[in-house]
Amino acid sequence: MSPTEIVAALRGGGTPAAWRALRDLVSRRVEGAVRAAQDRDDVAQNVLLKLAQQARNGLAITATHDGEVVRYVDRMVRHCSTDLWRRTQRAPVLAQEGAEARLAAAGDTAEDHARASLTARAVAVFDRVAEAAIEATPAAHREGRRAARRQVEALYFSDDTVDDVVARDDGLLADAPPDVRRRAANRAMKQHQRFREAMLATSVELEARGVISPEDRATVDRMVSELRRR
Repeated sequence: MSPTEIVAALRGGGTPAAWRALRDLVSRRVEGAVRAAQDRDDVAQNVLLKLAQQARNGLAITATHDGEVVRYVDRMVRHCSTDLWRRTQRAPVLAQEGAEARLAAAGDTAEDHARASLTARAVAVFDRVAEAAIEATPAAHREGRRAARRQVEALYFSDDTVDDVVARDDGLLADAPPDVRRRAANRAMKQHQRFREAMLATSVELEARGVISPEDRATVDRMVSELRRR
């Protein structure tokens, strides 16, 4: 079945043949986009789950050409891959917090436990301010701001370059002309700067409203400045 035939079948509730064809399509797109082989099954399952939910509640895609369907699937693959990466990055923090909590229960001091929980608190407050900054963004630009957040975090936590993350998110092939890549990278870096500025402004606003403490605001500001390293 072609990608558009799969979408048409899903709109009608789906058939065994359509679900098999969709699974094959998603697997191919995941294999080409996700570097770590051990992550591919998780990403593919998440994409299929989201599409199954859409099939039940109403597909978000209205494509009439195969290329549009493939690009839509590719975007879902990128989003699910980024979500998996975030969980992987946060897992050591949460594991450390749990381990230190067990040690504290066994007799460690409250000071030891508070120090171990500091990193987890920083991640939580950063997430809170980032989501507030994104929600305050006009709806038409909100997805772009989410993409900027994913990209600046990817640049900070990995060895990827701006060209790497932009090519992956924009679907640029290796033989894309240098000027096309340069323009895409410049656009992305402007979005990254706007995201950082929005984070700083939001942290000031949330502190003024008493939503976060001055210490939390200082933590967020420091983390935002760290994101500029790359």
